Amino acid sequence: MFEGLFGFIFAFFYCLYENPFKVLKDYKNNKEHSNSDFGILIFCLIIFTILSGLKNSFRVTTTKVYTPMTTTSLDYILNPIYISIDFALGEDFINKGKRNYAHFFINLIISLIISFFSLVYNEFLILFFCNLDKETHQQISRRSTLDEKFIYLEDIDEDDSET
Repeated sequence: MFEGLFGFIFAFFYCLYENPFKVLKDYKNNKEHSNSDFGILIFCLIIFTILSGLKNSFRVTTTKVYTPMTTTSLDYILNPIYISIDFALGEDFINKGKRNYAHFFINLIISLIISFFSLVYNEFLILFFCNLDKETHQQISRRSTLDEKFIYLEDIDEDDSET
């Protein structure tokens, strides 16, 4: 909620400084583009807004169920895919008009390492060496079933103790 509030405040002050709709008017009035191009632009803007809302609602829902780190794991996993698509389309990793393969492979390897370790950190992948499997989800689940056998003082109703 605070993110939306601050985003609205920053967007409001930006709109006072520069009119964001001027670019859209110029695009629409440009003779090189047809009205169908402008319609496609507006349609894509609406689709982008809907998909952004769905992504944000997904993040809020998973943050309530899991930890915030778990919700960002999806972003970590998608980063190598985004990097590969940008490289395949030729839109990124260009230096002085040529493709920079070294930069691409370094970014891809680092993003794969980050994705892998985010899965390890969130215990989706459990490594069974160097005691890295100690106190993982399986161990915590096993201890929680043992805890069910105990009665906690908070669970005892005060009315039951008087009889």
